[in-house]
Formats: sequence, C-alpha cells, structure tokens
Amino acid sequence: MSLNKTKESLIAYIQESENESLLKTMLQKIEQEKSSNLPEAIEKKIKQIAEKEYPNDYKMQKHVYDRQLSANKYMEHVSDDECKQFAEKEYPNDYKMQKHVYDRQVSAKNYMIDVSDGECKQFAEKEYPNDYKMQKHVYDRQVNAKNYMNQVSDEECKQFAIREYPNDYKMQKHVYDKQVSAKNYMS
Repeated sequence: MSLNKTKESLIAYIQESENESLLKTMLQKIEQEKSSNLPEAIEKKIKQIAEKEYPNDYKMQKHVYDRQLSANKYMEHVSDDECKQFAEKEYPNDYKMQKHVYDRQVSAKNYMIDVSDGECKQFAEKEYPNDYKMQKHVYDRQVNAKNYMNQVSDEECKQFAIREYPNDYKMQKHVYDKQVSAKNYMS
C-alpha cells in the first residue's frame, strides 16, 4: 500500500474514530518517515539547483527542475559504475551534467575498446587513465598526426621532429610543420 493511500485511510479513520489523538500521532510519524526518504532529499536538492540557477523565473525553475529530475532518474538506472562515478565526481550537484558526462564517457569507452592502433591507444590511456572522452580525443589526434607524419616528404625535418617527441605524433606534426615553414623561409 502506498504512503498516500495509507495517509488517506488514516484520515478517514480519524474522522470516524474516538481515538483521534493516537491516530494523529501515527499520521505524524508517517509524515516524518516520508520526509526522511532519499527521493524527497533529492527532490529538495533539485529544487535548490533550479532556484539557484533562475532565482526570479519560476517557469525556468520548473524547466530546470524537470530536466534535473529526469536526469537523476536516468542516473539511478545506468549500468556502467565506473563512468557513473566519474560523472558524479565531475558534477556532484548537477544531475543533468552527470547524465551528459556519463553518456559521453560510455560512448568514448566503447569507442576505445574497438580502436585499432595499439600504440596510439596506449599513449591516450597513459595521458588520461580515467577519462574515456579525453582518451578518445587524444587517440584521434594521435592517429591523424601519425598518418600525417607517414606522408611527409622532408626527411630531415621529420627526423628532427621524431627526435624532439619520439612518442607523441601530434607534437611531431607540430614540430615538423614549424621546421618546414622555417626551412622554406630561410631558403
């Protein structure tokens, strides 16, 4: 039986009962238990978020409240605990942002599982061991720069860039481009 049904039953019974004080006490205890439930604490927190974001705009408060509440419910049922903890750590007081971060982390984690360049993957994981979104970003940039460096024509500038950054293709590309530009200028 739900709490509201119990409350309604007790109210009806109080109206018929000779022992109103005992039943009123029971009703107050039910209300106290109801107010200490976690969902109501979360609801209060969400209301505070909305009021803080839009202190004078009730329509926007409701909009923020609805989005935060929806995101909170979403986060309660996610399956990847690692990504959930990351999102909660990033935004402990914003469920909408937790959902956003969680979704991006899960997507990037799945992407990183399927990548083909082990060297670039290892580099990305070393740079950002707990952040899959950043791993994906670093991986993609490393792969693009690696492909670029495999196509360059100035061997002297290429070797210079490799000596400067032997494990970082993005920086190799940067150094190579600067070297070629300077070499062409000096010619």
